[in-house]
Amino acid sequence: MRYGLCADIRIVREIEEAGYDYVDGKLNQFALWPQDEFDEVLKTFRLSSVKMERCALLFPKTMTVIGEKYDEEEMKRYLDVAFKRMTALDCRLVVFGSGKSRCVPEGMRWQEAYRQLVEVTR
Repeated sequence: MRYGLCADIRIVREIEEAGYDYVDGKLNQFALWPQDEFDEVLKTFRLSSVKMERCALLFPKTMTVIGEKYDEEEMKRYLDVAFKRMTALDCRLVVFGSGKSRCVPEGMRWQEAYRQLVEVTR
Protein backbone atom coordinates (compact mmCIF):
# COMPACT_ATOMS: atom_id res chain seq x y z
CA MET A 1 0.00 0.00 0.00
CA ARG A 2 1.16 3.50 -0.79
CA TYR A 3 0.46 6.60 1.30
CA GLY A 4 0.06 10.20 0.29
CA LEU A 5 -1.49 13.46 1.39
CA CYS A 6 -2.54 16.87 0.14
CA ALA A 7 -0.06 19.37 1.50
CA ASP A 8 2.06 22.45 0.98
CA ILE A 9 4.97 21.19 -1.12
CA ARG A 10 7.40 23.44 0.77
CA ILE A 11 7.42 20.73 3.45
CA VAL A 12 8.43 17.92 1.08
CA ARG A 13 11.34 16.90 3.34
CA GLU A 14 9.02 16.46 6.30
CA ILE A 15 6.58 14.55 4.10
CA GLU A 16 9.39 12.22 3.02
CA GLU A 17 10.65 11.78 6.61
CA ALA A 18 7.13 10.85 7.71
CA GLY A 19 7.19 8.00 5.18
CA TYR A 20 4.74 9.22 2.58
CA ASP A 21 5.12 8.09 -1.02
CA TYR A 22 3.41 10.97 -2.78
CA VAL A 23 1.88 14.37 -2.26
CA ASP A 24 -1.06 16.08 -3.91
CA GLY A 25 0.26 19.60 -4.30
CA LYS A 26 -1.99 22.62 -3.92
CA LEU A 27 -1.78 24.10 -7.40
CA ASN A 28 -3.60 27.27 -6.36
CA GLN A 29 -0.74 27.86 -3.94
CA PHE A 30 2.49 27.18 -5.81
CA ALA A 31 1.20 28.63 -9.10
CA LEU A 32 1.10 32.04 -7.39
CA TRP A 33 4.56 31.96 -5.81
CA PRO A 34 7.29 34.22 -7.14
CA GLN A 35 9.47 32.30 -9.62
CA ASP A 36 12.53 32.24 -7.34
CA GLU A 37 10.52 30.69 -4.49
CA PHE A 38 9.11 28.04 -6.83
CA ASP A 39 12.60 27.27 -8.19
CA GLU A 40 13.96 26.69 -4.68
CA VAL A 41 11.11 24.35 -3.77
CA LEU A 42 11.51 22.56 -7.09
CA LYS A 43 15.19 21.84 -6.32
CA THR A 44 14.27 20.36 -2.94
CA PHE A 45 11.39 18.39 -4.42
CA ARG A 46 13.60 16.85 -7.11
CA LEU A 47 16.01 15.59 -4.44
CA SER A 48 13.17 13.89 -2.60
CA SER A 49 11.77 10.40 -3.12
CA VAL A 50 8.26 11.85 -2.82
CA LYS A 51 6.40 12.19 -6.11
CA MET A 52 3.55 14.48 -7.07
CA GLU A 53 0.96 12.32 -8.79
CA ARG A 54 -1.70 14.97 -8.99
CA CYS A 55 -2.55 18.47 -7.84
CA ALA A 56 -5.58 19.64 -5.96
CA LEU A 57 -7.29 23.03 -6.10
CA LEU A 58 -6.98 24.19 -9.69
CA PHE A 59 -7.87 27.85 -9.12
CA PRO A 60 -7.11 30.30 -6.31
CA LYS A 61 -10.14 31.26 -4.24
CA THR A 62 -9.80 34.85 -5.48
CA MET A 63 -10.41 33.82 -9.11
CA THR A 64 -13.97 33.24 -10.23
CA VAL A 65 -14.94 31.22 -13.29
CA ILE A 66 -18.67 31.98 -13.17
CA GLY A 67 -20.49 35.28 -13.38
CA GLU A 68 -19.63 38.87 -14.20
CA LYS A 69 -16.24 38.79 -12.44
CA TYR A 70 -14.92 36.01 -14.69
CA ASP A 71 -11.88 37.21 -16.64
CA GLU A 72 -10.81 34.79 -19.38
CA GLU A 73 -7.44 36.49 -19.96
CA GLU A 74 -6.61 36.35 -16.25
CA MET A 75 -7.50 32.65 -16.22
CA LYS A 76 -5.33 31.93 -19.26
CA ARG A 77 -2.33 33.75 -17.76
CA TYR A 78 -2.75 31.89 -14.50
CA LEU A 79 -3.15 28.47 -16.19
CA ASP A 80 -0.08 29.06 -18.36
CA VAL A 81 2.09 29.44 -15.25
CA ALA A 82 0.24 26.74 -13.30
CA PHE A 83 0.57 24.07 -16.00
CA LYS A 84 4.24 24.86 -16.64
CA ARG A 85 4.94 24.42 -12.94
CA MET A 86 2.99 21.16 -12.82
CA THR A 87 5.08 19.90 -15.73
CA ALA A 88 8.30 20.92 -13.97
CA LEU A 89 7.14 18.82 -10.99
CA ASP A 90 6.40 15.90 -13.35
CA CYS A 91 2.70 16.07 -12.53
CA ARG A 92 0.08 15.45 -15.21
CA LEU A 93 -3.26 15.53 -13.38
CA VAL A 94 -5.15 18.22 -11.48
CA VAL A 95 -8.42 17.89 -9.59
CA PHE A 96 -10.68 20.88 -10.28
CA GLY A 97 -12.01 21.38 -6.75
CA SER A 98 -11.77 25.14 -6.22
CA GLY A 99 -15.20 25.52 -4.61
CA LYS A 100 -14.92 29.27 -4.07
CA SER A 101 -14.00 29.84 -7.71
CA ARG A 102 -17.07 28.06 -9.01
CA CYS A 103 -19.69 29.30 -6.54
CA VAL A 104 -22.88 30.52 -8.13
CA PRO A 105 -23.06 34.30 -7.65
CA GLU A 106 -26.07 35.65 -5.79
CA GLY A 107 -28.94 36.32 -8.13
CA MET A 108 -27.69 34.01 -10.88
CA ARG A 109 -29.80 31.02 -11.86
CA TRP A 110 -27.97 27.73 -11.37
CA GLN A 111 -28.73 26.72 -14.96
CA GLU A 112 -26.84 29.74 -16.28
CA ALA A 113 -23.98 29.13 -13.85
CA TYR A 114 -23.76 25.52 -15.02
CA ARG A 115 -23.72 26.59 -18.66
CA GLN A 116 -20.90 29.05 -17.96
CA LEU A 117 -18.92 26.46 -16.03
CA VAL A 118 -19.21 23.97 -18.89
CA GLU A 119 -18.12 26.66 -21.36
CA VAL A 120 -15.11 27.67 -19.26
CA THR A 121 -13.93 24.12 -18.74
CA ARG A 122 -13.99 23.39 -22.46
